[in-house]
Amino acid sequence: RNGRELILKKKIEDVMDVYDYVIIDSPPALGPLTINALSAAHSVIIPIQCEFFALEGLAQLLNTIKLLRKEINPTLEIKGLLPTMYSAQNNLSRQVYADLLQHFNGQLIKEGDSKDAIAIPRNIKLAESPSFGKPVILYDVRSQGNIAYQSLARAILEKRA
Repeated sequence: RNGRELILKKKIEDVMDVYDYVIIDSPPALGPLTINALSAAHSVIIPIQCEFFALEGLAQLLNTIKLLRKEINPTLEIKGLLPTMYSAQNNLSRQVYADLLQHFNGQLIKEGDSKDAIAIPRNIKLAESPSFGKPVILYDVRSQGNIAYQSLARAILEKRA
């Protein structure tokens, strides 16, 4: 190994005293960027699109995390699974969500004492906001996508305490 999977970790260590959180949003592929992010992270939230191949991708990612814990980052913790692109009108979306509830219910992110897992919906405002150069909270604070992300933020802060 030449240490290239630790580049981001070393850079983040230089600024850790300045921030309460460093959030790394990595690509969905298990390439060098994602491996660097997982090597640097204390914890990971795994987004899972409510689509056909999502559970296959989840199995691969969980295996990669297991290997990274063994070789590079033994303290990496899975904070939770986050269903994304969920649509109650779509049969496949509902089925993937039901499968996640059945097999991973304890690992789905929930806010407070809620029994319902947080799911990020398919939402046009989420899709539009980047093209207007704004985060969704500034683009449309009342959108369902923003409301779901606010729930996620509260759940993250609750787990910190």
